[in-house]
Amino acid sequence: MPKVVDRNAKRQMVVSLTRELIRREGIQAVSMRDIAHAAGSSTAVISHYFANKGDLLLHIYRDNLRAARERRRAISSDTLEELLLFCDEILPLTAESRDNWAISLAFTAMATTDERFAEEFRENLRVARDQFCERLNKLVDTGIIAPLDTAWGARRLLSQLHGVATEATLDPSDWLPER
Repeated sequence: MPKVVDRNAKRQMVVSLTRELIRREGIQAVSMRDIAHAAGSSTAVISHYFANKGDLLLHIYRDNLRAARERRRAISSDTLEELLLFCDEILPLTAESRDNWAISLAFTAMATTDERFAEEFRENLRVARDQFCERLNKLVDTGIIAPLDTAWGARRLLSQLHGVATEATLDPSDWLPER
């Protein structure tokens, strides 16, 4: 009787292994052969799930961005405290979020030369700015914060958070979570 393979489970295993290899060694150091070796498979098996390394990397990048959006979307937007929680969700305050930032920064570098990654990056920024703007508008409308240009405020907040997150990812000893 032929062995039944859970296609989604195998695909997710390939993604998880690749994420870990990228986190440890960087994108450029990881090859399809390395991924296949880590999965205990051949490159042909990996190619069955992803046509090439670029498709696999784009899948991981999109998955990273989607998960971040969902985590942010789950935070209510009624109070200033919730706005701060929303900001915290962007920052690398946990081991998981630090790993996600390390992977995201590696992909951000790719976005400078690969239009597919650049488009995903721009879309994620647009969604995050919209999420901030919506929250700021709600806080202005309820009188919790003074009126302001919420589009500009959202852009400033997101830019500052990305700067802190980048520094915290690259120099974690200087940016401890409690700071």
